[in-house]
Amino acid sequence: SMFDPELMEKIGKVAGTELRYYEHNTDHDHLILFGPTVDLARDPRWGRNEECYGEDPFLAGESVKAYTKGLVGTNPDYYRASPSLKHFYANNNEKDRASSSSNIEPRTKHEYYYRAFRPAIKAGYALGVMTSYNEINGLPAMINPDVNNICKKQWGMKYAVTDGADVSQTVNEHKYTKNHAETLALAIKNGTDLMCEDPALVTRSIKCALDSGLLTEKELDKAVYNALCPRFLLGEFNPPENNPYLHIPQSSVNCFKSRVLNLQA
Repeated sequence: SMFDPELMEKIGKVAGTELRYYEHNTDHDHLILFGPTVDLARDPRWGRNEECYGEDPFLAGESVKAYTKGLVGTNPDYYRASPSLKHFYANNNEKDRASSSSNIEPRTKHEYYYRAFRPAIKAGYALGVMTSYNEINGLPAMINPDVNNICKKQWGMKYAVTDGADVSQTVNEHKYTKNHAETLALAIKNGTDLMCEDPALVTRSIKCALDSGLLTEKELDKAVYNALCPRFLLGEFNPPENNPYLHIPQSSVNCFKSRVLNLQA
């Protein structure tokens, strides 16, 4: 709530620099982010208000745009990190969020919820979104056609990832589909490319979807392409010596300058 996009960009740069340091100095992959949380705090009883940027769609959209610009950086060949804005959308409800439906009229969808997500995606700083657990007007968010029709086709987004274990929940909690193969086919057809789910379940279900004709190889290829896109933009497949972020010193992590910036924010 500091109303300062310039400061938000500086914070994003610090976060992205530290991410790159940990990427090259630990055994973990850190660069495709599950965040920041953009979904709006429409109701203070939500319980996760500290994660997001308040209730105003314009302020949230501009803050997230600046923060993700700092995360991504200015190098035209190497993204510093790849933000995945979450949770798309109308997730600002904690109780029964794995099975409940957020019933949203079109004006609220476009002028309120989507208004916060759009700026960072259209500017090219946020390559993806993470879908939400809830249903939207009775349709599980991971198979929401707006992921493809609006986020990708209108705003230029590259990929979408599910929230954790949401493939299973679409069958077990929402009871929207009869099996995981059907869930995955619907998700991929509607623009969700990456499944944050048990790998064995996904592999088995994809094969079943292909064998049963629920999904075509061409549709699967498109999802694979979309999933690889951020990894190419992060330079994952480039020669290491070309990486401008390879030799970030430990002195850049949690340093005095960053602490002062944190205090200022």
